[in-house]
Amino acid sequence: MHKAKEPFVEIIEAISDMSPLLKQLSLVYLFQWYALFIYWQFITPMLSKSLFGLTKEDLAKMDEIKEAYVNGVLSAMLILHLQQRFRDSRNKLWRKRA
Repeated sequence: MHKAKEPFVEIIEAISDMSPLLKQLSLVYLFQWYALFIYWQFITPMLSKSLFGLTKEDLAKMDEIKEAYVNGVLSAMLILHLQQRFRDSRNKLWRKRA
């Protein structure tokens, strides 16, 4: 149980050793990280609407197209894998017939 408390004790000691100016700046940085989190969460919908004029219906259509594209790529990769896996066995069959 003592090892679980060590990081928290170290953080509290580090905060108590900080200069007053750094303590004031720590609040600024705390709010800055929160603001950046909120910014990155909402920047994509905001830009898609303001710059490109996309609506939710447009985004739903884009998601369908993206899903179809991913399914096509995965299917192609599966076909290539199966072709490479069974290529040698097919060649052996052809050699036996000849």
